[in-house]
Amino acid sequence: MTRIRVLLVDDHIVVRAGYRVLLRDVPEIEVIGEAESGEAAYRQYVEKAPDVVVMDLSFRGWGTRSHTSHHGARRGRAHPRVQHA
Repeated sequence: MTRIRVLLVDDHIVVRAGYRVLLRDVPEIEVIGEAESGEAAYRQYVEKAPDVVVMDLSFRGWGTRSHTSHHGARRGRAHPRVQHA
């Protein structure tokens, strides 16, 4: 079984912990990292190549659609899927 590799990005540790708890019992999902800043998120994105990034879209300076599109395009994904929860 191929697992979906997820990177959690939020500046609030409680939010990241909540996502981790929600996802830990889903056998198809593996949380491969967490980041609390845009710089840390980008480093982990490049190093770990997650399949999915769960990110706060109001994350100051990094949660915008332009950043998501820019970094997605750098990995060959010109149109990342952005969903609002």
